[in-house]
Amino acid sequence: KMSHYFYIHMFVFMVNSLLGGLIIFLIENHSAVGTPNLNVTYVDAWFLSMTCVSTCGLTTVDFAKISFASQMVMMFLTFISGIT
Repeated sequence: KMSHYFYIHMFVFMVNSLLGGLIIFLIENHSAVGTPNLNVTYVDAWFLSMTCVSTCGLTTVDFAKISFASQMVMMFLTFISGIT
């Protein structure tokens, strides 16, 4: 009877991770605040944002090497997705 909650839950996870991955990708590769000499692919950015949304802690890129702006986006994703 509560199957609609499952679909809402999955929708929030997917939208947050896809948009978060896009934001991280754009920050790292196409902005002045991104880290020079660090090429982050969209799949890696999506994985980083999904790991923040699901709070599992896995990374494919060294977290210390990405820009502060991307780290703040990931922290925000962790906070807003922790509600679900």
